[in-house]
Amino acid sequence: MLDIKHSQKDLNIFEIQKLIDIHRADIGHYKKLYAMYNNHNDIRSRLKADDSAPNNKIAHSYANYIVTASVGYFMGKPIGYSMPESYHAVFDDIYKYNDEAAVNIKLAIDCSIYGQAVEMLFMDENSQVRFAPVDITEIIVIRHPDVIGDIHTVIRHWDEEDLIEDKVVTYVEVYYADRVEKYEYEGTSMYSEPIEIEEHPFKDVPFVIYDNNDSKMGDFEPVIDLINAYDQAQSDTANDFEAFTDCYLEVKGATLDAKEAAKLKELRVFNFPDAGGGVSFVTKNINDQATEHYKNRLDSDIHKFSFVPNMADDKFASNASGVAMQYKLAGLNYKTSVKESLFRKGLLRRIELISNILSIMSSNEINIIKDVDIRFMHNTIDNVLETAELVNRIKELISEETAIELLQDIIDPEQEKLRVKAEKEANMAQFEQQNEEPDEDVNNRLTEQDVQEDEEGDK
Repeated sequence: MLDIKHSQKDLNIFEIQKLIDIHRADIGHYKKLYAMYNNHNDIRSRLKADDSAPNNKIAHSYANYIVTASVGYFMGKPIGYSMPESYHAVFDDIYKYNDEAAVNIKLAIDCSIYGQAVEMLFMDENSQVRFAPVDITEIIVIRHPDVIGDIHTVIRHWDEEDLIEDKVVTYVEVYYADRVEKYEYEGTSMYSEPIEIEEHPFKDVPFVIYDNNDSKMGDFEPVIDLINAYDQAQSDTANDFEAFTDCYLEVKGATLDAKEAAKLKELRVFNFPDAGGGVSFVTKNINDQATEHYKNRLDSDIHKFSFVPNMADDKFASNASGVAMQYKLAGLNYKTSVKESLFRKGLLRRIELISNILSIMSSNEINIIKDVDIRFMHNTIDNVLETAELVNRIKELISEETAIELLQDIIDPEQEKLRVKAEKEANMAQFEQQNEEPDEDVNNRLTEQDVQEDEEGDK
C-alpha cells in the first residue's frame, strides 16, 4: 500500500497515473511477504554452479507459524462491544450481516503479514451497509499533510484479464469524501475523463486503515534473514548427508579402467597386487555438534525476535501455573497490546462511518464514538481453577461486576452481565407473579367459612 501526504484533494488524470506507476514499482515487497507466508522462501530459488552437486531446498514455514500464533492469540476470541443500548441491536444486526468476526480475523492476518490492512465500506444491492477487507496491493492512501494526517483520498486500482479478447483492462476508482470517480484503461494510458461518477453517503472516505505497529511492519518481517539462514543451514546439512551417501571411493595400489570398475562394483571383491593397496571412502568431516548448536541458536533467535514462543518446546509449559505462563507469554503480550491499541482505532473509524449512514437513515445525528467500549480477549490457555480460586477468596471484598471482569480472559464480561441481569429479571417476574396469583385453597376455605356463618345467622 502506498501511503503518502499531499494537500491537493482533487487529483487530475496525470497525478492518478503517476501514483499508480509508483505504487506498482513497490508491490514486489508485498509479494515477497505473501510468498514467505505460503512457505515460498528464498531457499527455493537457490542455484549451484555444479549441477551435479546436491542442492536440497528445504523451506520452513516460520512465517506462517508466527502469523498464525500472533493472530490466534490476538483475535482468537470475538471482540466485545459496549455501547448505548438503543444502538446495540442495530450494530449487532449490521455486524452479523457482514460476519464481523471473520472480517476482523482477515484484517488481523493482513496486518500480521504486511504490517497494514485495508477495509472498504459500501452499500450493497439491498441498501445494507457492508464492510470487507481489500487487497493491500490495490490501495493508494493520500492524507492531509498536517500532524493528524486524516485521509482525504483513496485510489483503488486493479487489473482484470479478458481471456476471450486477450487483453488486460485496468480499473481505477478514486474515492473522495462525497463521491467516487471511476476510470478504466488498457496499456499504459488512462482516458482523460472518468467513465462514471457516483456519490456515496458515508460523509467521509469509506476506507479504514489498520496498522500492525508504529513501523507498519509484519510480524515475521524482522526475522526474515534468520529464517533464510535456518533454511540454508538445514538444506546444507541435507546436502552433506546426501554427499556422504554418494561419496567417492578411493583405490590405492591399483589403476582401474571403467570396465574393471564396473566389474568390481558388481562382484564387490577387491584384489590388490601388493600389500600397500587398499580402498576407502572420501568423505567430508562434519562437526555435527556445532551444526546443531548453530541451528538451535537460529531457531531460538527467530522466536525471541518475533516475540512468539516455541509452543513445541518441552520447557514451554504443560503444567505451568498461571503466573509462569504469563512470564513465558510476556513478549507476545507486549506485542499484542500494541496491536490492540492500533486495531481499536480502526474499529472506531468503522463505527463512525456506519454511524454516518445511520444518521442519514434516521434523520438524526448519531455520534456514539465516545460511548463505545471495545474489549479484546486473548485466546490464552488459562489456569481456570487458579483464577476461580482467586475470585472466590476476594469476592467479599469486591463487587460482583468486578469479580466478573477478573474472569474476562475466560468469559465475556458484557455477555455475562447481560445474562445475570436477565436471570434477575426472570426471578423477579416469577416472584411477582406468585404474589399476584390467589391461593385457591385459602379462597376455598374462606368461602366455606362464610357459608357456615350465614347459615348460623339465619337460625
